[in-house]
Amino acid sequence: MSDGKPARRAAAAALGGIVSGVGQSVSDRVRQELAAARAEGDAAPAARVGAAALGGLVGGLGQNVSDLVRDEVRAARSEITDSAKQAARGVGLLGGAAAAGNTAVLFTGIALWRGLGNRIGYARSAVVVAALAGGAAVLLAQNGRDELARVRGARRQDGAPPAENAPAPGSEIVRPTAPPDPDLEIPT
Repeated sequence: MSDGKPARRAAAAALGGIVSGVGQSVSDRVRQELAAARAEGDAAPAARVGAAALGGLVGGLGQNVSDLVRDEVRAARSEITDSAKQAARGVGLLGGAAAAGNTAVLFTGIALWRGLGNRIGYARSAVVVAALAGGAAVLLAQNGRDELARVRGARRQDGAPPAENAPAPGSEIVRPTAPPDPDLEIPT
C-alpha cells in the first residue's frame, strides 16, 4: 500500500485545476452576459450579470468537486480490490505450501521414528518425535501470532490509522432492558 502522498498531490492539483477552470468559465460567462445585456440596451447589467456569474461559479464548483470525490472513491476502491486480489493469491500459495510441507513433515517424522526406534525402541522414539514436532508447532504459532499483530488495515485518505478494536457494523452488543425475573433462583 502507498502512503497516499502522491494521491494527495494529485487531488490538490486536480482541485487547483477545478478552481481555475471554474474561474475561467465564470469570467467567460460574465463577458457573454455583459455583451448580451448591452445588446438588449440594459443600462445597468452588472447586478443581473453578477447574480448569473455567482450561480455559475457555485454550480460549476459543486459539479467539479462532486466529480473529484467520485474519482477519489473509484481510485480507493480499485486500490483495495487490487490489494485483496493479491492477498488472495498469496493465501492460496501459502495453503498449497502448507499442504506440501505437512506431507514432508509427516514422512520425515515417520522416518525419524523408525530410525530411532531401531536404537531406543519405538515407544521412546515416538515420544522424541512428538516432542520435536510440538516444539516446532509452538515456535511457528508464536511467529504467526506476532506477524498477524503487525498487520494493518486499509489506510484512510487523511493518513490516520484504522480504528482499533472498533466493532463491525451491526455487531454491537444488545443488552436486555427487562428486569430479571424475581422467581428465578440463582444458586450461590
